[in-house]
Amino acid sequence: MISMKLLEILNEIEVPNIMSYRIKVDGKTIIVAPEDVVIEPTSTIGHKRDRSYDLGYALYFPPEIGNQREIGMDWFKAKEACEKLGPKWRLPTIEELKAMHKQLYVKGKGNFKSGFYWSSSQRSYGPVLTMSFDKDFTYDFYKENDFLQVRPVRDI
Repeated sequence: MISMKLLEILNEIEVPNIMSYRIKVDGKTIIVAPEDVVIEPTSTIGHKRDRSYDLGYALYFPPEIGNQREIGMDWFKAKEACEKLGPKWRLPTIEELKAMHKQLYVKGKGNFKSGFYWSSSQRSYGPVLTMSFDKDFTYDFYKENDFLQVRPVRDI
């Protein structure tokens, strides 16, 4: 279950003392969530679980864990996580991820983690385009890979 505080933060992004990010992509402005969104992974193989509590299938922002968190999710869970935030939230396109890299990551903003981020952009033959912020390149992954991060966005 999503907490009321989280819904307030996400759906009323102008809440005082809450950092949010706005970026320009192809002439339009989008809002970038302040942190990665995480759900409990479907698999813990190869993942470091460094917290002593279990949130089950809860959706949450883990700012207290920061860079120590090394869990991710597959594309289906990433899409579902965005949808659970509300009707306006979605996976970013690959162009939006590139804009996040240029407008936020290289300036030290956005609290991005190392590793790859899911996009909504898919190849005609199956894989999804992803972006590595620390390596500054895109790569194709199949939707079942469960170690990628997700940073939701919404249109204004």
